[in-house]
Amino acid sequence: MQTLFRAVQLLELLANEARGEATLGMLGRASGLPLSTIHRLLKALQTVGFVNQDASSGRYRLGSRLLRLGLRVSDTIEIRAVARPYMEELTAKTLETTYLSIVDDLYGIIIDKIESPQNIRLFEPLGARIPLNCGASRKALLAYLPDETIDRLKSARLLTSKTPSTVTDTNVLRQQLAIIRAQGYAHTSGENQPGVGAVAVPLHDWNNKVVASLSIAAPNERLKSRVPEFRDLLLAAGQAISGALGQPGNVVDSRNHEARQASRTRRGRRVQIIPVVGQSRSKVPARETVREDG
Repeated sequence: MQTLFRAVQLLELLANEARGEATLGMLGRASGLPLSTIHRLLKALQTVGFVNQDASSGRYRLGSRLLRLGLRVSDTIEIRAVARPYMEELTAKTLETTYLSIVDDLYGIIIDKIESPQNIRLFEPLGARIPLNCGASRKALLAYLPDETIDRLKSARLLTSKTPSTVTDTNVLRQQLAIIRAQGYAHTSGENQPGVGAVAVPLHDWNNKVVASLSIAAPNERLKSRVPEFRDLLLAAGQAISGALGQPGNVVDSRNHEARQASRTRRGRRVQIIPVVGQSRSKVPARETVREDG
């Protein structure tokens, strides 16, 4: 643990340097660590791409891999900020739980949610990681990943039956993903938990890349008669969020929304972000919970 703290200390010292680079001696004076320790840590950080060394000057600077990680964090934060008002509005209109998920290697990970105000509701904690072949919110992500991802899921032994409805056959899964891409949304029932279903749509960024999924999940007895309604609401919200994230050819639609308009600069472009003010939810008594979205 001490080694980790020292490595982080060196990264922070490099980040705080006015020119963004430092010599071994400069880092030694700033950190108080022995030069041999600093040199060993810097070499380890170089190995993983967190630090680079200039061949001519010998100075150290932060590596490009940190930039990639930082941009990933930035993307996640922006997606949550943009999607949150629409999620609140979806739950206010449907009275069901709304989820925001992203890809985490071979899993979908929940990064935000608005819980249903109903007594019987779904429950899955933030940060929950579920294989990409299970449930609408994950399949709406998997459908836009490279085809080899399915083979990787199989090799990692993640194509297992959580329920009788879980799809484990790679050919069937590929067919389902093709349908999702064609229709622009996913609908599943009981794939992650019996008796629970969900509808989900992909969210696109400025590069037209799918960066997240937006889903509504509910017990099947409440969901099955409302799938078309949920689909239409999600498609509209997904288009608005993708427009705010800068999807090419997609313009944020502010009709019928009481909202204030903000302007955000991102990667040299102007992105118009129009939050949607959702209806307030009434307080409800203690709730019975079931797990996650089908």
